Amino acid sequence: MKKNYDSIDLFKFIFSILIVALHADALYDLSPLANTLICGGIARLGVPFFFVASAFFFFKKPVTWDNTKKYCKRLLILYAAWFIVSLPKTVFDRFICSDYPLPETIFRFIRSFFVTSTFSGSWFIVSCIWCALLFYLLEKQKTSVRRTIVIALSILVYAWTVFTSAYGKTLDGLGMRDFYEKYVLLFGSPYCSLIVGIPYFAIGRYFAVKDSKKQEGEGSKRPIAYAGLAACLALLLTEAWFTNARGLTASTDCYIMLLPTTVFLFMIIKDLGLEIKRAKLLRVASTIIFFSQFILLFTCELAEWAFKITIPNIGKFLFAAIFGLFLTWLILKLQDKKGFGWLRRFY
Repeated sequence: MKKNYDSIDLFKFIFSILIVALHADALYDLSPLANTLICGGIARLGVPFFFVASAFFFFKKPVTWDNTKKYCKRLLILYAAWFIVSLPKTVFDRFICSDYPLPETIFRFIRSFFVTSTFSGSWFIVSCIWCALLFYLLEKQKTSVRRTIVIALSILVYAWTVFTSAYGKTLDGLGMRDFYEKYVLLFGSPYCSLIVGIPYFAIGRYFAVKDSKKQEGEGSKRPIAYAGLAACLALLLTEAWFTNARGLTASTDCYIMLLPTTVFLFMIIKDLGLEIKRAKLLRVASTIIFFSQFILLFTCELAEWAFKITIPNIGKFLFAAIFGLFLTWLILKLQDKKGFGWLRRFY
């Protein structure tokens, strides 16, 4: 009997809304502390959850070259679609607002295609592609060799991304600023680049393999899973508050407790067994909302500049979230009409 993973689609949708709140700083005007804990803490679980879910379904199929190519091709099409519609914002962000000489700006932009973001959020796609290729190559290795490489890479990557993100302000004190700037020039910000997905793909693979061996009726609804999630979430929120209050945070993208919290969260959600008739719709909406939010929030900034107004952060969030839902409805409404089949490329 085919297992039901509609709950994963549901939480992908929920997290896509929370990620909009994160990028809009939706609660900042109401309470900076609430904004730090909810938008800068809980909402940060969204991208790790997306990574684990993507890896989980990737590894649910045999990791053959054909399946890997199909996975990467689908992501490249998604990349191209959103790159085109995001081009005005990308030109504004990467060229008009660049602090670098034109040759270096061009170099950084070309480099971004391979290691980080060209348009906002595209680093997630880049990381998924590189991770799929890496794990395809690792599948050919002996189990002991693969396991050693995956564990070593995951620890190194996670330590580096957390250190340069939640604890990034300590770089100067440790005399690592010059090294960090050279690293960023070549590979982009560690916490928004091709390497980020490695530990999460390892988790996704673990769950996919374990799930295929699980007996009927066996699930994750055990007290230890819920207790683990509660404890890790409490520690994550404490870490988000502490690093922010102490001025350690360069970026809220990665915390120490983000990975263990994601592990317990995904462990529980994948086994909820919810049956949702419109699960596919939620899956489509989560993708469209995630990528359209950057354009929509940029539209709010343009409106503020053009009309000399100030839009409350909660207003920006509601605009981006609601209009993202409208775009989802519009794309699904038009995609089956003659001449509009290309709209499917946006999800």
